[in-house]
Amino acid sequence: MTQAGTRCAALGLIASAAVLVWQELTIRYHYGGNQTALFFTGSKLRIPPQLQDGTYVFQNSYGYDGQFYRYAAHDPFLKKGLAGFVDDARLRYGRILVPLMAWGAAGGQERLIDKTCQLTVTAFCGLGVYWTCAYLTLAGCAPWWGLLFILLPATLASLDRMLVDGALCALFAGYLYYLRLGRFRAVYIITLLAPLVRETGYLLLTGVLLAALAERQWKRMLVFSTAAAPALLWSWYVTAHTAPSQIYRLIGRPVFGLLVRLFTLRAEPASGWVRPVMLTVDFLAMAGFVLSLALAAKWIRSRKEERLAASSIAVGCFVLLGLAPPLAVSIGVGMYCVFPVLSILRSVFGGG
Repeated sequence: MTQAGTRCAALGLIASAAVLVWQELTIRYHYGGNQTALFFTGSKLRIPPQLQDGTYVFQNSYGYDGQFYRYAAHDPFLKKGLAGFVDDARLRYGRILVPLMAWGAAGGQERLIDKTCQLTVTAFCGLGVYWTCAYLTLAGCAPWWGLLFILLPATLASLDRMLVDGALCALFAGYLYYLRLGRFRAVYIITLLAPLVRETGYLLLTGVLLAALAERQWKRMLVFSTAAAPALLWSWYVTAHTAPSQIYRLIGRPVFGLLVRLFTLRAEPASGWVRPVMLTVDFLAMAGFVLSLALAAKWIRSRKEERLAASSIAVGCFVLLGLAPPLAVSIGVGMYCVFPVLSILRSVFGGG
C-alpha cells in the first residue's frame, strides 16, 4: 500500500474508532448500558417474544427501521418467525447484506448478534471514509476531507439508528474509487453486494452495464450481468416466504410531487419552541435533498468527456429516481446523491 493509501486507511480506522467511542458513551450514559437502544424499538409495534427481554423500548413510539433489520439479523433465513414482526418483510429482508453479515460475524449466537450489528454498521462507515479519502486523493484533494463522509445524512442516520443506508453510501464511494482506477474486479464485487444492501444498489450495476453497452465492451457486459444473480436469487427466496410489499403503493408524481413535498412542512406532535425548530429542520432536509440533486446533475454535466462512463450513468440514475420517486423513499435516494458533492471538492479545496 502506498503512503497515501496508508493515510486513507488510518483515517478510516480513526473514524470507526471515534464512532464506536461515541456510541458506547451514548449507550452507557443515555441508555443505562442497554446496547439495544441503538435499534430504536417502539412500544406501539409488536416485539418478538424471544427478543422482548432486554430490549430497550421507546414508549409511545413506533420506533424506527433499525428494529426491523435487527429482527432480520436474528432470523436471516426466515426460519424463526421473526418476519411476522417486521412492517414490510419482503422489503426489509430484501436488504439482507448488513443483517446477514452481523449474523455471520456472531456465528449465529443470539447473545452476540446485536453487538455485531453495531460493529458491521460502524465498519461500513470506516470503509466509506477510506474510499472517500482515496477517491479525493486521486482528484487532488487532501485526504482528510473524506471524513465528511461521516456527516452524510445516510451515514449519521445509520450510526444512530442502525440502518443499512450508510452501507450503500460506502459501497458507492468504493464504486467511484475503483472505477477511477479501472479496477473492474473490485467494481464487480461492489455491484454484486450493493443490491443486497438496498434495492437502489442495482443502479450501480446499471451504470456499468450501460457504459459497457455504449463502449461495445460485450465481454464486460456479459461478466457483469452475472453480478445480479445473488440478489435475484435472494429476492426469489424472500418472495416465496413473505407477503407482497406495500412500498409500491407510494409512487409519487414526477417532479411535481417533489415540489409539493418541499413546500409541505411536517412535524411530529410537538409544542412550544420545539415545533418551529422541527419544521425548520424538515424544510432544510428537503431543500438539501433538492440541492443534492442539482449538484449531482452539475457533476455529470461537468464531465463532458465521460458522460457515458459508468459513474456518470449511475449518478444520473439516482437523479432520475429522485425526480420521480416513491415519495416515502425519495429522502433515502437523496442521501446517496449527496456523495457527488465530495467529488467537486477538487475544484474548491484541491490543487491541480
